[in-house]
Amino acid sequence: MSSVSVSSNLYLVKAASKEAMVNAAISVGMLTSGYARDLCPVDTGRLRGSITHAYNDDGQQVTLLVGTDVYYAPYVELGHHQQPGRYVPAIGKRLVRSWVPGKPFIRPSFENHRDEIEAIILSCFE
Repeated sequence: MSSVSVSSNLYLVKAASKEAMVNAAISVGMLTSGYARDLCPVDTGRLRGSITHAYNDDGQQVTLLVGTDVYYAPYVELGHHQQPGRYVPAIGKRLVRSWVPGKPFIRPSFENHRDEIEAIILSCFE
């Protein structure tokens, strides 16, 4: 008489998938934060030097964060309104335009490199 044994290795598959997701987040974060630093407009270098990446693993999903904690980064990325005619001592001039267009550096670091990002993610799951 023979016996049959059945076992599940689902926990191993889940662990390998989680590790692959973390590795993909780290790799994509390094790539995109590097591209963002390359695209970032520079005056003093503070904004460029502050661009970083991190990932968050909440147990269900892995989230990649690429950005900066410099308070004026959204104004540079997205553009901003200003008051024409106001004198700005830091630049020694009066403001001329009411809208200053943004100089995106975070979003294009992802959008312009989708093929590379996809390849990195797929390679982490092979």
